[in-house]
Amino acid sequence: MSEHIALVDCNNMFASCEMAFRPDLKGRPIVVLSSNDACCIARNYEAKALGIRMAQPYYEVRHLEKSKGLIAFSANFTLYTNMSQRIVSVIEQFSPDVVPYSIDESFCMIPENQSSLLQAGQQIRQSILQQTGIGTGVGISTTKTLAKLANGAAKKFPQTGGVVDLISDPLRREKLLAVMGIDEVWGVGKAIAKKLSGMGVSTALDLAKFGATSAKSEFSVVLARTVTELNGEQAVPWEADTAINQQIIASRSLGSKVTDKETVFASIAHHVGRGINKLREQNAVATSITVSISTNAYSTVDPQYSNAATCQSATAHADIGTFTHLASTAFDKIWRNGYGYVKSGIVITDISEKGSLQEDLFAEDTSEHDEKRDSLHDALDAINSKYGRGVAVIASQRQGGDWNPRSEFRSPEYTTLWNDIPTVKA
Repeated sequence: MSEHIALVDCNNMFASCEMAFRPDLKGRPIVVLSSNDACCIARNYEAKALGIRMAQPYYEVRHLEKSKGLIAFSANFTLYTNMSQRIVSVIEQFSPDVVPYSIDESFCMIPENQSSLLQAGQQIRQSILQQTGIGTGVGISTTKTLAKLANGAAKKFPQTGGVVDLISDPLRREKLLAVMGIDEVWGVGKAIAKKLSGMGVSTALDLAKFGATSAKSEFSVVLARTVTELNGEQAVPWEADTAINQQIIASRSLGSKVTDKETVFASIAHHVGRGINKLREQNAVATSITVSISTNAYSTVDPQYSNAATCQSATAHADIGTFTHLASTAFDKIWRNGYGYVKSGIVITDISEKGSLQEDLFAEDTSEHDEKRDSLHDALDAINSKYGRGVAVIASQRQGGDWNPRSEFRSPEYTTLWNDIPTVKA
């Protein structure tokens, strides 16, 4: 029997998380803003209906607050991530095998003993809505690619009720492929879609009939897998990709022009902390870090300057203290007085899996020091997990003045901070 693969995708995830704790905003257009409240990075259906575009500068739509009742929120990724984890836990109540794909999407296996796949999908949707307040769409098929296409249809066509099952009725799959454009197929980018269109391939059904052999010879093995999956045969691995990232980037705009050296470096130290957390999450180590700073390239009156420098460690590790020292050395090389800096960032490279590198045969034994270093990081993780992110940090993150980006419209962290837990009065 074919496997029953479902993709559960949240509707307007960021905006929906905000609305889950503000039911009074139902029916109002909502946008979520990027760092420094600069651009719209998420919109609910009502905001999209007003013509607000993805990444559109906020100042261009701010007038809609008065004329159309637009509500803006500064991005609250702590809230969104925690809500994502809660949604996954709900899906796990129905599936023994769940693979999160992104913050708002998860693949899952629906047990074969389900008498109705459509009903199973509806149960998942209703439970997520009841337990988290987040609306979702569910697509069900025999492959990941088809499940994602079915999910797109579930969200695109209201008459589906939010669930599309391509397994129970074989004809439904061909009908759906015939009405979905190739640009709606998972893994088909704009450049490939343009080239395919020139070859007479305009729908998902056309692509399925194009054939895996032709896709491999004309394009790549990746597109060949996509074609195979469109024809109902699994070609994309079920398990999540466990390959480590080859680089980790952390950068952010500063809240205003900063001329103070200590304050700019505090932002760098903050980025190092974020980068090391990501490094540790994938059980990896690294040797190199690049630090960059820049002024406002769009200013016509301020003097311009931007630069970057790289420093390396003799051994690979994931120690925040060592990397902060390396970052400080690189920062000193590029710092120049007399400029107003608006952005800083770091890039960690030369990354490898922990324990995979051959150690220097003649190097001093540092195993005891490494164990103490790991214990320190574990303690920091435990404290921040219990009392809130950023409670325990290295001292350099606290020096200087305030560099944090503007978050004028940020909502409380309803699910992760005691002081922000909603209060209900009856």
